[in-house]
Formats: sequence, structure tokens, C-alpha cells
Amino acid sequence: MNNQIIFLDKIFFYFFLAMNNRERKDKEFKYKCIQCGNCCRAGYEVVIEKEDIERWIKLEKSDYVQFIQIDPKCISPTGLGGYHIEEINTLKRIEEKYKKNEAIEKLEELKDFILNNHIYIGKGSPLPIYTFLPDLGRTPILIPKNFQVIFEGLEWGLVYTLKFELGGYCPFLNENLCSIHKIKPNVCRSFPYNNKGELKIDEYFIKICKGISKDSS
Repeated sequence: MNNQIIFLDKIFFYFFLAMNNRERKDKEFKYKCIQCGNCCRAGYEVVIEKEDIERWIKLEKSDYVQFIQIDPKCISPTGLGGYHIEEINTLKRIEEKYKKNEAIEKLEELKDFILNNHIYIGKGSPLPIYTFLPDLGRTPILIPKNFQVIFEGLEWGLVYTLKFELGGYCPFLNENLCSIHKIKPNVCRSFPYNNKGELKIDEYFIKICKGISKDSS
């Protein structure tokens, strides 16, 4: 029941954005997409959700899997520079859920699942993110073999994101426009709003998005 409510809330949120001509106001700021493409070039992390994969399966977009990778932060004991985001750290979740010996077994199972069902294609960005897969070095790029692997990975608590091109470019960016606009990931659909429908107006987002501006009305 709770999952149904969350799903309906998401659908309503995305519908509300579309019906308002992609323009909304939030206190001193307002937003209207001007199709500058900055959000698709800034290395903005796009987390892939189960709904995204289900949508792409229905449309037979199995080739999209090549643009998806495991977020290395979620399988890093230390995260970025010794700091990891607790909410998405799969290792920590397993350690908290199981007793010590069982947790060790689960981590070994997770390691086998990742290595047997993902393709390692090299190192990603120069960020010092070291995972619990020591032989792969820093910031490994691990591509799932198919969409079913992603479903299983999500069950494990893994986090999947879009794999950026050089310079932080989204692989679906084409001349400032999204080449998969009608079926783009939920995270992209909601940008630059948070999951409460509030405009993100911190310095990071204002710098990225030219569509966010002071409201003079």
C-alpha cells in the first residue's frame, strides 16, 4: 500500500510539472527551461530507478544498458575522500542488517554477483573512490550485462547511475537537447526540483541551470 502511495505521488509530481508549462516559482526564484543543456553537461548525477528500467523494457530499449553503471560510492568502504553518503552505501546497509559472520558471507555473495554479472571497462573519473573490489582499483566502471541484472542489483541495494561521457556529458545529449526526452529518467524529469517538489536554489543548481532566475514579479 505504501509503495502504491509513493508511486502515485511521483506520477502526480511529474504530471504537475508538465501541466505547468515547465515553469514554477519558489519564493524569490523561478524556473523555466531554456534548453541550454547545462544540466546534461555538468556531470549531474542521474540515479536510475526501477520505473526507468521498466519503461525502457516496454519500449525495447535494451541498448540503453551500455550507458548505465554501478555508482562506485555505494560499494565503497570509505567513499569519496574518506566520506560516503550513508543513505546509498550498500555495504553499510548489509553490515547493519546482518550479524558479523552472516554479513561477511553476504558481502562475498554481493562481490560474486557484481563480478559475474557486470562488465568492467576501466576506471572512471579521477575521483579517489575505492570499492570493496580491490583488484579493480579506484572508481571502476561496471556495466550491467542486461536490464534483469539491474533489477537484481537493486534488490541487493546497489545504486545505478548514467555513465557520463568525457567532460561529464550525458550520453543522450544531442545539440543541447535530450535525445530521449519523452522517456528520460525520472531524476531528469524532476530537475531542478527535489522529491518534495521544491525548487533547488542552492548555489550548485543556480550555477548549473540558466533557467533558474530571480523572480521580479
